[in-house]
Amino acid sequence: MLKTMGFSYQKARFAVGGKDPDNAKKRQEWINKLWPEALALANKRNAYLFFEDEASFPQWSTLTYTWAIQGKQPTVQISGIRKGYKVFGLIDYFTGRFFSKTIEERFNSQTYIEFLKDILSKTRKHIVLIHDGAKCHDSKAVKKFMAEKVNRLTVYKLPAYSPDFNSIEKVWKKLRRKKLIFIISRHLTADVTQIAFKLECKIEDTPLTPRTQGEVPK
Repeated sequence: MLKTMGFSYQKARFAVGGKDPDNAKKRQEWINKLWPEALALANKRNAYLFFEDEASFPQWSTLTYTWAIQGKQPTVQISGIRKGYKVFGLIDYFTGRFFSKTIEERFNSQTYIEFLKDILSKTRKHIVLIHDGAKCHDSKAVKKFMAEKVNRLTVYKLPAYSPDFNSIEKVWKKLRRKKLIFIISRHLTADVTQIAFKLECKIEDTPLTPRTQGEVPK
């Protein structure tokens, strides 16, 4: 009946919004000024241009609807363990190389700083880092660390409510689309870099094609 009325069965999509009335202007500023500036700086200094983000993969499953015999509700066996698999990730704009660090602790200032230290220890090249305004990115401790590393690290913060500007979001989406969350649920300590490599992700409409992995070259 709904089909004859012009309706179709489809999944909703998120629309960028937010409470900040100036957010549209900030997004436009990113497109017209900040992004070209970051790209030009990375080219000028032969630097890495990293998009950063975090992702959580819960060990528990999500229930949804399915077909079943009337009167017999389907049952899904679970472990009962409420642990999560957390990943800090970086993707280089120029090469599409994907770097990550997996943790079982919370995302916070200290774990983020340790992740950045790991990356900085693996290269002598300058790094242009693009991340969002998450609390673990914007704390006093993180700002102090970045101020101390200003000769190694230039940071740009994305405007609020702009996951569409962060290229690594496409990697997380690809991982979830391939239902790799179920692999992670059974093997919590699996290395997400190995999983992403096996995917040989191709990200449309961007030069990012994360097909390689490993240490950041000197």
